[in-house]
Amino acid sequence: QYHNFKQETIYVLSGKLKISYGDKIDQLSTKIYQGGETITIPPKLIHRMEAVEDSVYLEASTPEIDDVVRLQDDYKRVN
Repeated sequence: QYHNFKQETIYVLSGKLKISYGDKIDQLSTKIYQGGETITIPPKLIHRMEAVEDSVYLEASTPEIDDVVRLQDDYKRVN
């Protein structure tokens, strides 16, 4: 997914969270974030999160709640 306007910051409290991100869906970088680590995701950056183990994280963002462009969705949510 990506957002046209929304910026998000993710702060991992505990566990391990794999975040893939990049400008092109077929060329994403991947990093595993652990407790105390953070990432800021600017608008237009493609990103996907996956828990490697049970994780707790905080997500703060700008207020554009409906600004989600889904490129792929394992859960078949309606866009």
